[in-house]
Amino acid sequence: MSHQQPESPYSSENSHSQPESESEPQSDSKLGPEPESKQEAFQTSHFYDDGNIMFDIRGTMFKVHKSILALYSEVFKDMFSLSYIQPAKGQDEPVTLDDDPKAFDTVLCAIYKGM
Repeated sequence: MSHQQPESPYSSENSHSQPESESEPQSDSKLGPEPESKQEAFQTSHFYDDGNIMFDIRGTMFKVHKSILALYSEVFKDMFSLSYIQPAKGQDEPVTLDDDPKAFDTVLCAIYKGM
């Protein structure tokens, strides 16, 4: 059982692995940004199962109704009538926009709820 004694130098390497234990707090620091990114993610109530167009705005998904957007917004009406959006986009594949999701949500609130 003295064969375990050569393993003791490995255990002394484990004492050298104290920087690895320092890497454990680094893994904790990796846990820090994850909640921050979750905090940055904006949640919206504008995701309707029967919606027929999806928007991905900086990682926030919106699924809404083309007809409602077109009815209350000339911009969306023109966008949809001019085939600005390819048929596959919006239904199966989200339309990606680099806008502020909170601002887009506010626009949708005005359209859907008549702020």
